[in-house]
Amino acid sequence: GILTFVSLFIFQNVFNQQVSKKVEYCVSQPVIQYLEQEEIDTQALKNIRDEVFTNSVGFSELLKKKTKLNSEEIKRVISAAKITPLFIDVNLIATELDKSWFSPDQLNVLRQLAGHTYLHQWELKKALQAGSVAWRFKSAAKENKRYNKSINKKLNYLFDVFHTENQQTTN
Repeated sequence: GILTFVSLFIFQNVFNQQVSKKVEYCVSQPVIQYLEQEEIDTQALKNIRDEVFTNSVGFSELLKKKTKLNSEEIKRVISAAKITPLFIDVNLIATELDKSWFSPDQLNVLRQLAGHTYLHQWELKKALQAGSVAWRFKSAAKENKRYNKSINKKLNYLFDVFHTENQQTTN
């Protein structure tokens, strides 16, 4: 126990590394609207609207108690409510992205979104998908599995690159 604590202290302070990231969840009005579009019953969620949760396990337990959502729907609510501040930085588009991995259409839409901020990952995903079919998933048919997996990998990569906590600030 003490060795673990000392190791974490050294890792965080000597190497200036963050040991854990604070994650918050909030069922805001935009989240409720998004979940309604995803055909999830949001009636019980309105009672916890705008409350901030700092623990996904506790949030999940609350949803199990206060709603009639099944476990898959609870996962989707937690995912939608997760706060992940994103800023589409034109400099990161120019320097951090592997241009050969993205199609010209995908890069064009991303460039059009430069300067925009998003509070949730689904907001960026929706904006990309509204901008081009090149960001949209295909049906769940077996022949589309590889394509959809590729879109998911690209989205997750963008969520990481444009997450404001991961961006270096320059003064």
